[in-house]
Amino acid sequence: MKKTKLLAAAMTAVMLMTLFTSCSSGKKGSNTVKKDDPWYETTRVKINRDIREHEEEELSRICTSNDNIFYMYSMTADGGSTYRTVLDVYDYDGNLTDRKEISCADNHYIVNIYFLSADADGKTVTAAVWYHVPYGRNDDVFLDIDVESGKVVNEREIYSGKAKAEVKGSLDTIYPLGDYSVVSLNVFEGNSLGYNLQLFKHNEYVATLDLSSVQLRVLLGGFNIDESKGSIFVYGYEKTDILNLEFDLNSGKLKSRNPVDTTDNNSINFWEYQITNTGDMCKIDSLGNIVKVNADTMTTETAIDTNWYTPYFCPPVSQDKTFSSTVLSCSENGAVILDYEWVTYACLEYEKVEYFRILKKAEKNPHEGKKVIELALPPNSGITEYLSGAIFEFNKSDNEYLIRIWDKYKNGFVSSELTARGIGINRNNESEVFQMIQDLKADDAPDLVLDIQKNYAMRDDVFMDLTDFLDPEVLDKQYKNIIEAGRIGGKLYFLPVTLEIEGLVTKSDMVKDGASGITFEEFDKLIKDQMNGFSPYDYTDSKAYNKRAFILSCVDTKRAIEGDKIEFGTEQFRTAAEYAKANIKYNNVEETPDEYIGSWDRYRGKCYYTKIADYLDYVHSCYNAKDEYSIIGTPSVDASGPRFSALETISVSATTDVKEGCRKFINYLFSGTAFASAECNFMQIVTNKEIMDKNIQCLSDHNNDIYAAYEANVKSGVFRPATGYDKVFGDKYSTDGMIRIFRESLASISICYYEDYTIVQFLEEELAPYYAGDRSLDDAIRYLNDRVAKYVREM
Repeated sequence: MKKTKLLAAAMTAVMLMTLFTSCSSGKKGSNTVKKDDPWYETTRVKINRDIREHEEEELSRICTSNDNIFYMYSMTADGGSTYRTVLDVYDYDGNLTDRKEISCADNHYIVNIYFLSADADGKTVTAAVWYHVPYGRNDDVFLDIDVESGKVVNEREIYSGKAKAEVKGSLDTIYPLGDYSVVSLNVFEGNSLGYNLQLFKHNEYVATLDLSSVQLRVLLGGFNIDESKGSIFVYGYEKTDILNLEFDLNSGKLKSRNPVDTTDNNSINFWEYQITNTGDMCKIDSLGNIVKVNADTMTTETAIDTNWYTPYFCPPVSQDKTFSSTVLSCSENGAVILDYEWVTYACLEYEKVEYFRILKKAEKNPHEGKKVIELALPPNSGITEYLSGAIFEFNKSDNEYLIRIWDKYKNGFVSSELTARGIGINRNNESEVFQMIQDLKADDAPDLVLDIQKNYAMRDDVFMDLTDFLDPEVLDKQYKNIIEAGRIGGKLYFLPVTLEIEGLVTKSDMVKDGASGITFEEFDKLIKDQMNGFSPYDYTDSKAYNKRAFILSCVDTKRAIEGDKIEFGTEQFRTAAEYAKANIKYNNVEETPDEYIGSWDRYRGKCYYTKIADYLDYVHSCYNAKDEYSIIGTPSVDASGPRFSALETISVSATTDVKEGCRKFINYLFSGTAFASAECNFMQIVTNKEIMDKNIQCLSDHNNDIYAAYEANVKSGVFRPATGYDKVFGDKYSTDGMIRIFRESLASISICYYEDYTIVQFLEEELAPYYAGDRSLDDAIRYLNDRVAKYVREM
């Protein structure tokens, strides 16, 4: 079984993101689609591989040529006894036009595929592969394959002569660079990964790039060759720096190394770019824009603008699902994009799904005459697949309106190989959000706004009151308690699109009958009497077993500033601070030792603090599958119930001139129409009851299928889990009882909270002296009130 733990998102979702802004000329006179506006028709096709029972896919590679997409993949049966390799051919309408099993030489099998290219006519593909002979030689070779027959018509070694002598490590991939190519090999030294990079020209070995003085943690690619300087440039990540490495094009010697952050702001960060099948350097951002490097002038140009087609937007990364996109080819006539999606439903077993996104330039804009609805979202944020799917389907089906990204913030973030490795810098975007809110007050403000919950933006001159926006029949489909919980001063300045529930998943008979919450006294007694001193905040991989996280789980900074007077000195705040000081050792996650966080000596118990962003988060939080587990509130003086935060919100600008269009889209979104006939396996919680019923059942079925296979593997001895594995990761069957309780929780939660992270920083700084015994709690509260009051006034 593949055992890959997908990395949590909060840290990785915002790293290595580059924001580019451009001035808007204003909506006036440009809010209707014109016939000569360019347009790219979009087709998205899920790749369905020819994988038989008991087969497991090895590596796959893709290339394009002559309006065809070639997708080659190899499979092995359990135990590695039999291999098959298949070549699928798709046209640019997304149709599978041919499928051939590759016919290799006698007794030869293709195990791994490193690289794939096709000739200009699309009649022959060339694959760099690991060619395997059972009980015989294993070679890295180039294979020329006839597309029509699937037969190997020629083979030749990748390494020969001096290149063979320089080989170190195992071949990972090959990067085409016009006449040149770079062969990348992985080198493992102990627990460390290194690289051996070999430069070829016209498939002939030139040199090995000298990395002896560089300790790269991640090779970022972004290769660039400047023959006038006799140099090849490579980007990589070393410890905490992204480096621009310059090597001699003939000898491979290292000529210079420069941290990216110290280079000229006008220079191109090639680590953001990918090499297409034709050797072009392109990057695609989270909003779907494609930028290409002009190799002659070393300047960049926007090849395809997101405003001229409807993309599937890149969503935020989560611990259960990650995404990436790669540009396979791009020209003035269109582009082919490969979207990867990795999903973990249970048992750390991930499912990989791939899509082709094919863009074809239309002769004339099919949306001529439609009114434009401009959409804005803060920098460094994504759009969930639920909302993205609604935007895409609305634009395809609506005859009056077309949603576009607001020109003033029309470029998204760009991630690199670092995102997948979980390495990067967490960038705070508070200043960008502040600036965006100021821009929302201008005459050229967008029409729809996502993910703005700042208290100082909840005003009539910024957003409309959405109280009556949902049609009665659409409102009837919602969990109305969730919708109503977002009111501020009696008004709905935003509607929650996706949400996250926070609370304690607790064995139902451990709390009072019918209780939805727990007091601090009851919480302490439960720990001592029923959990052997084990805290619900203290478990393997817990980032919450610290004073900061505990305080934030009990106190809502938003509520402290909503009244006429800033006041943190409530009984709830005091009790939470006193409890944290007396019972929790570490101040914050940074001060918590890594070895403590990762220790398997502790695992989740029958009362477990968690944040639930999808149904399976709840399943994994239950201690076992035989008992019932309620979701109750975190400790409070009044035993209040669980609360939720809106991960994603939608608002309507107070100055919009397409109010009815905004109303139409919001009703389309909340009606669930985009997912009415689609598979509802997205990993979000939404307010539509019918869609959530489908989603819960879909995730439950996925989980149970995978857990059944896991149990069978354990029983047969194929997989032997470590002691405590199930309790650490919370894997188990989803039951009808779990589904019922989760639905009941969605129907009852009524507390919406939002944390202003500037205020959170104030809170941590002012409480630190109190925890250290250098300040009274009264003084800490007074200083905190003063700082927050000043902050709120300045906003």
